[in-house]
Amino acid sequence: MNLGPTIKRLRQMRQMTQQEVADKAGIGRAYMSRIEHGSRPNCGIAVMERIANAIGVPLPLVVFMAASRRELSGVDTVTCGNVIDAINALANSRG
Repeated sequence: MNLGPTIKRLRQMRQMTQQEVADKAGIGRAYMSRIEHGSRPNCGIAVMERIANAIGVPLPLVVFMAASRRELSGVDTVTCGNVIDAINALANSRG
């Protein structure tokens, strides 16, 4: 699972720049870019949590959104749909 593309999508949904998120998360913009593009996929849970907090989305929801269909096989599809809808609503809110 690579969280980078999901982080990028959520950041864009929140209309935030890489610099804004990086500043809030206490990391460099170049590092943020490498995370989003997958060239630094294993940055650690603490950094991912700071990024998720900077974007305003709880890390467990980011992980869920990043999960592939294969990784979610066996999970009730109605529940997944409801959770994804809730995540998208949260990500789209500008709080």
